[in-house]
Amino acid sequence: MLFSFTNQTKSTILCAKEDSDQILGFICGSNETKNFYSQLLKRIPTLLIPLIKSILKEEKILKKIIVKSFSILTKKQANSNVNQHDFGEIYSLAVHEQASRKGVGSRLLNEYIKQEKYSSSKKGVFITTDNNSSNKAVIDFYKKNKFKHTSDFIQYPSRKMSIYTYHFTDKET
Repeated sequence: MLFSFTNQTKSTILCAKEDSDQILGFICGSNETKNFYSQLLKRIPTLLIPLIKSILKEEKILKKIIVKSFSILTKKQANSNVNQHDFGEIYSLAVHEQASRKGVGSRLLNEYIKQEKYSSSKKGVFITTDNNSSNKAVIDFYKKNKFKHTSDFIQYPSRKMSIYTYHFTDKET
């Protein structure tokens, strides 16, 4: 498994891929939301076009990305007891169905956390995810990876969402 790393002004994108270059999963996030999308647009030819070609072959992944993109664009600020300016945000983590439950997601998440801890002054990272019974496996995944439930909110029109936060510690390597 190989990891591709891109860090452009406080934004990070990691991809897990096989030696055959088939993408197994990816994670992306930023310490500074407003710059993330402008940097991502600048990198489209070198990063997103190969990723999109791979994703277009997989209808389920494409649907998840469209839903997540809409979610990001329409997200309301959550009422949280954590100051989100002190934390980087994970925008998306996805693993190919064939690589599911083989440690790819945890390796991506751990590598992302390591990169963010040593490249920023943030206290940790957070992710926003759906809070419903069909998303239990995702919520359990974040809990297993030491994320703590921070708050809940309703996103338009009636989508229940939760924020999970990971706090950096000195024990991580």
